[in-house]
Amino acid sequence: MDISLTLALAYVGQIGVIVMLLVAAWHAVRLFSFQRSQAEHFLMVTIMFLAMSVGLGTGLGLLRLLYPLPLFLTTTSLCLGCWWMGRKKQPYPFRETVPSENIRLFGIGVTMAGVLAFPFLVRTLLVVPVDWDSLTYHLFKAARWIQEGRIIHPLGGAYPYHHLSFYPANNELIITLFMLVLRNDLLAEVLNLPLIALTAVATAALCRQVGGTRAAAWGAGLLIVTTPALLSWGATAYVEPMLDVTLLTALLFTTRLIVVEPNQIRQVSLLAGLATGLAVGTKFSALPCAAFLGIGVGIFVLFRGLGWLPAVKTWVTFLCSALLTGSVWYGMNAWVTGNPFYPVPVGSLPAITHSPFPWEGSSLWASFGEMWRLGWLWEAWIGIPGAGPSRMAIGWKAGLLVPLILSGFVYLLGSGMTLFRQGRREEGMVRFVILLAAGLFLYTYLILPFYRNPGWLQANVRFLLPFLCVGTAAGTAALSRVRIDGRWFLILALVGM
Repeated sequence: MDISLTLALAYVGQIGVIVMLLVAAWHAVRLFSFQRSQAEHFLMVTIMFLAMSVGLGTGLGLLRLLYPLPLFLTTTSLCLGCWWMGRKKQPYPFRETVPSENIRLFGIGVTMAGVLAFPFLVRTLLVVPVDWDSLTYHLFKAARWIQEGRIIHPLGGAYPYHHLSFYPANNELIITLFMLVLRNDLLAEVLNLPLIALTAVATAALCRQVGGTRAAAWGAGLLIVTTPALLSWGATAYVEPMLDVTLLTALLFTTRLIVVEPNQIRQVSLLAGLATGLAVGTKFSALPCAAFLGIGVGIFVLFRGLGWLPAVKTWVTFLCSALLTGSVWYGMNAWVTGNPFYPVPVGSLPAITHSPFPWEGSSLWASFGEMWRLGWLWEAWIGIPGAGPSRMAIGWKAGLLVPLILSGFVYLLGSGMTLFRQGRREEGMVRFVILLAAGLFLYTYLILPFYRNPGWLQANVRFLLPFLCVGTAAGTAALSRVRIDGRWFLILALVGM
């Protein structure tokens, strides 16, 4: 067979696998019968797509069937099964939709987003991924697994960076599926751009969750999606876009547990658990938030006075779904080393000792004063021209986001207390949980270790994105409560851009 025809068939097959997974996720979401907005619906489809991809990759990888034919058969079966189960289900009515008079504006917005995304798409398809992280583990793992037809653990990282083999690899597993038929890295980076857009959607949904108007939600999403520290990863194989969208979606659906109807709680807990597991299986830094949400799920149900048995059932549903999408890498680490979190030192458990990585005393929490005196924090957050890779920073937009975020947190605290006094305890609890989660996101960023140099400090700004997203959502919601005209949020977003 002619090589060009073979390559064309491989392209069709690879894109066909991705499309079938999307169709399966779309039909699977129809099985959930709780009220939701259009933004939440898109996030549900995203979580189901990512969960199905991780599940397929894990199953095939562990069974040593990581080849094109088994992938085709399992994907086709999954797609047909989800279609069969959801074919007679009527789509559940959305809690809110785009008003008919705004359809044209919505279409213009989508068109503009497509135009802005086009350069990133071109770069994604044409530029060879040769960044350090891709060569040492993001794409190295995927290439190695494809060569062997199985998941290799712990030998999935490039020598001599042995410890990279033990990092959670949900994102790398999905990249593997995107490379498996083509057997090249052309489509390896196409996932991040839509995930960045969905991070903006999750930010908008959180804004609505805490009382923001539709215009405020649009403003929050546009402010976040154009932040350099987020947008700069659009044409890379880095895992942060997947981490951001799964963490925010996990927080969104966990807080929905507090306000949905009692008979819908387990469905929402299933989605929250899948999203939490996806985040934990993507990066170690998701663990603090996952622990917070895991503890909170049972407490939230008890808070609503539904009794011990519903609380236990809800928590078990959450835990099982989280383990389904996030536990495999920790289980492998425990099996090989005796420490699920290897190479991170945890108590007396085995940990890496020969790496130059500074685990002790190198976090921003421990060295904040020194970093401030040296001026490195300004370089990292603002990205002063000539001081380093400014594309990783928040940019001068920080001057806009800081007061917005501070006002948002004051709003969450004040409105939460007011709602409690008015007897609307569930809505008040939502505000408090989101406020606590934002504090936890900030604390996670502060305790992460880093090499003491400006470049590494600036690269770590990407771990601040979940905090910025929640703070921006709360801040724009606060502005909308003082009856600011909706057009001002568009102006705010344009200033941020």
